[in-house]
Amino acid sequence: FQLDDLGFFDDRGYLNIIGRNSNKIITGGENVYPNEVEAVIRATQLVDDVCVIGICDRTWGQAVTAVCVPHPKVTTTQIKQAIADKLSKFKQPKNWICLEKLPRNLPGKINRKKIHQIATELLLQSSS
Repeated sequence: FQLDDLGFFDDRGYLNIIGRNSNKIITGGENVYPNEVEAVIRATQLVDDVCVIGICDRTWGQAVTAVCVPHPKVTTTQIKQAIADKLSKFKQPKNWICLEKLPRNLPGKINRKKIHQIATELLLQSSS
């Protein structure tokens, strides 16, 4: 019986889930857990929704990419400034994609596969 969940027991014996192994991003040899980055971005209260994924990158292996729904009149620059001192540099998203709404499946969970597809297409368009 093998689970995809990642977690740890704290000093009080409580299990803390930090994400799924399959969602882990490896950038420049460092492990980044999307849940941690998403929590920091949400805590800024500058976004309505956010999903962090890894996009293939020639230099880094994967680039941390934030796909978000910012509040009206909020810029990615403002979000970047708000998280700058709260995350290690390698955990900070290299790519930012703003959407009006994040795709979700029928039960309401974020559709990471669809977000990855959208992000890849948008980043390819912007680099050409």
